[in-house]
Amino acid sequence: MFVAALFFLHGLRASAERYAAFATAEASSVYSPAAFGASMATSASSGYWCSAGGHSAGQVVSWTGALASRRALRGINIHWSYAPAEVKVLVSADGGNFEEAAGWRTNVRTEPSFEQAVMFAEVVSAKAVTILMRGPKAWGFFGIASATAISGPYPFMLVSGQAAVQEQCVVAKSHGVALQPCLDAIVAGDGSEVLTFSEGGQLQLVSGQCLAVVGGLLSVEDCQGQSVWSLTADGQVKHGNTCLSAASNTELAAVDCALAVAEGADKFFEVAVASHDSTATLAVRSVGALMQAAVKRQRQLLDAIHTSLPKLDKCSLGGLGVVRNITLPSSFLLSQHHLSLAGGEDEVMQAVRKISGHFGIGHGELAKLLLASSEALAAVSAKLS
Repeated sequence: MFVAALFFLHGLRASAERYAAFATAEASSVYSPAAFGASMATSASSGYWCSAGGHSAGQVVSWTGALASRRALRGINIHWSYAPAEVKVLVSADGGNFEEAAGWRTNVRTEPSFEQAVMFAEVVSAKAVTILMRGPKAWGFFGIASATAISGPYPFMLVSGQAAVQEQCVVAKSHGVALQPCLDAIVAGDGSEVLTFSEGGQLQLVSGQCLAVVGGLLSVEDCQGQSVWSLTADGQVKHGNTCLSAASNTELAAVDCALAVAEGADKFFEVAVASHDSTATLAVRSVGALMQAAVKRQRQLLDAIHTSLPKLDKCSLGGLGVVRNITLPSSFLLSQHHLSLAGGEDEVMQAVRKISGHFGIGHGELAKLLLASSEALAAVSAKLS
C-alpha cells in the first residue's frame, strides 16, 4: 500500500529521549558479510556486526548507519559485542559529508559486551551516523550488537493497524480527532495528519493543541497539564492503562487497554514525515489557481472553434496556405494515453490525481479537455486540406 511503502519508525519511550532505528548500514571492515554484516547491528536481533579482526593499535574502523529520513539527534546508543578502547562519533545531514559530533573517548569498562550512550554536545540534524573505533582489546575484534539513534521529538503520522482498503491515519478534526484515509489527509495539505510528541510526552497536533482524555472521552485541548502518552514497542498508544483504539475505520476512542487488545483495535504505527510546511500548500494552491484559469481559457477557445467550424465550408481558402499545415503538439497527441492513465489504479497516479483534483483540475477532466482540443484542431485541419 502507498503509506505502508514508507519507512515505519516505532517509538520506544515517551520522554525527551526517543529512539530512531537505522534503515541501512555499512562498515569498513567485516569478518563475514553473510554472518556478521553491518546491517546486523541495525536491530536488536540475535546477530551482530563484527570486524575482520587483526587491527593495529592505530587503525580506525568505521560503522555507519543511515536513517530513513533526517532527524534531530541527541546521541547514539550502542550495544557493544566487542567494545574498542576508544570511540568517536560523526554525523552527516546529507548522508555524504560528515562532521564530528562526539570526540574520541576512552572506554574504561573491561568487559567486551555492554551498552553505551554517546550523547552529543548539542542537538544535530542528521541522516547518517558513523561510529569510529580504534584500539582493539584482548579479543581482537570490534563488534556491535545494535546501534540506535537517540532522537528528540519529530513529526510523524499515526497509522492504524486495523485492516482497511486504505491505511487510516489519526487526524485532527474540529470536534477532536478521528481516522481518515492517510492519502486524503495528506492531499488536504493542512497538516491535520502530522503529530509529534512534546518534550513532556504530550501528543501534539500542528495546531499546537494536544490529544487529551477528558471524562473518559478523547478530545483536543490546550497542552498545559494534559495527558502524557507513550507509544510502546508493540504499537500501543497508552495513557496509563488507557489505550487509543480504532473503534471503526473512522472513529477513535480511549478505552481500557485490555478491551482494546480484545477488540484487536489497539495497534498504531508511527510513519516519520517532514514537518508541515504551510508555504508549500500555498504554492500548490497558486499553481492550481493558474491551472483553473488556463482550463477556463482553453474551454472558451474550444467553444469558439466549435462555433466557427460550420463557417469554414463557406470560407475562401486562398489566403490560408499557412494554416493548412496544422501540426498537433505531442501533448495533444498523447491525450488519449493520459486519459487512459487517469482511470488507472497505480497508487502514485492516484495520489497525483487527488492532489490535482483538490487544488486545481482533475487529471481525468484535463485529459478529456486535451483530447477534445486535439479533435477540434484535427477537424479544422481537415476542413482546410
